[in-house]
Amino acid sequence: MARRLSSPGPGRCGAVTYLHTTAKVGQDVVQVVVRVPGRQVHGKGEQLRVSVDAKAVHLFSAKTELRLPADEASA
Repeated sequence: MARRLSSPGPGRCGAVTYLHTTAKVGQDVVQVVVRVPGRQVHGKGEQLRVSVDAKAVHLFSAKTELRLPADEASA
């Protein structure tokens, strides 16, 4: 999936960088945060190709902002 960064720059937290973007899921546009190792430098609007390990995905409820259990997230 190739995505353009939507935040002014990455958020850094120690040895990881968080990249913020959006993705279209059905008819909805949802926020996506990608965690990458190290202190990578990427700018707003830069296009990056990312892949997803389905076993490492964490999904959250838009209403409660709590993480969805694995069995509910796959439904």
